[in-house]
Amino acid sequence: MTKCSDTLPVLYSTLLTEGKSQWYTPKETFFTLRDKNTMKLSEIPAGSGATGEINDQPVAVYNENGTPVVFDNTCTHLQCQTEWNERDKTWDCPCHGSRFEKDGSVNVGPATEPLPKLNATVEGDEITLA
Repeated sequence: MTKCSDTLPVLYSTLLTEGKSQWYTPKETFFTLRDKNTMKLSEIPAGSGATGEINDQPVAVYNENGTPVVFDNTCTHLQCQTEWNERDKTWDCPCHGSRFEKDGSVNVGPATEPLPKLNATVEGDEITLA
């Protein structure tokens, strides 16, 4: 049986050789092709968060009942990228254990500063930075 981990590098290298500027993100048990410089609000369930890039800016986006709340996705401790923790509804830094609330405020250090909030708008379904 072929596992996804066996085929993904081959598929990814094929995309690179064809000059595609897109990347793969997990969605349930499948991989979907997504432009790395855009994020769609419809792909983030209400009351949930996701990380990605908008215009080469790493972002953390929380869907507040149809309104995106967008943060710079760089931990204020040592600049690692945070990850959304669906169970606890927090942004967690895998490097040193900092946790941020869904509003970007510090929950647990060592970070002492909140995630910087970014101005964003929604055009159609696409989240854009102002």
